[in-house]
Amino acid sequence: MTVLHKVTVSSFSAALASHWPRFVGCADRQRTMVPFLVRVLDLQIGVSAVMDLGAGSGCDAIALAERGIRVIGNEVDPVLLGAARQSATRAGVDVEWQSLDWRTIGSRKPGSVQSAYLVGNSFCLLMDESHRGLASHQFARLLSPHGKLVVDERNFDYILRERSAILDGNFRYSRRVVYCGRGVSAVPSLIEDDRVVFSYFLTETGEFLGNLVMHPFRRGELVEAFARAGFRLLGEFSDLRRGRQESADFFSYVFQRAP
Repeated sequence: MTVLHKVTVSSFSAALASHWPRFVGCADRQRTMVPFLVRVLDLQIGVSAVMDLGAGSGCDAIALAERGIRVIGNEVDPVLLGAARQSATRAGVDVEWQSLDWRTIGSRKPGSVQSAYLVGNSFCLLMDESHRGLASHQFARLLSPHGKLVVDERNFDYILRERSAILDGNFRYSRRVVYCGRGVSAVPSLIEDDRVVFSYFLTETGEFLGNLVMHPFRRGELVEAFARAGFRLLGEFSDLRRGRQESADFFSYVFQRAP
């Protein structure tokens, strides 16, 4: 995502954005992520309106629209948004595309959606704590009363704890959920207490595509941030399975907005 301040928001290079679908591995991701979102957000055909807050190249938004669910896809990176639009056209589905900054999104459309999701470890791309606070409060303002929100994060506790081994080339990642593609590889290239840099390469050739800088959430930090914004936690999942498993690649949280 590319918005406002380079220092506080990690940004996609043009090369990384153009190859992002190969990292996502959409067909494999849809088999796990989409049923999960339908279930935990209780999405219903012709009734629900769900917003994909960080749509990327459109994988999840398009799959939900194919199921007859009304989807609003929000993406600020122009290359990713263009790819998402093209994919939706090829799929023959109608997605309402937008390009709104998370830090103002609720002011633009207060109470306009019943549910939303922000997956793919996207929230950590906001490096500034004040900006994360703004965004979480804006998400609360965006949702209707009792609206649900799914947010996920990488297992940063593992990354911080095992930083030496990971930087020596021993990074554990299964590619079973969230990022399932084989064409692009991602590894942490810098691990510090206040930031983790992931570097992305074409798997076959080793060509460097770009870096993303991430805030490494400690256990409970993301949940506490959304609690301060007026959300209550409904459920925690490890690689899309209910409960906490420390060996998971990703943790997902289902929140509900306070009335």
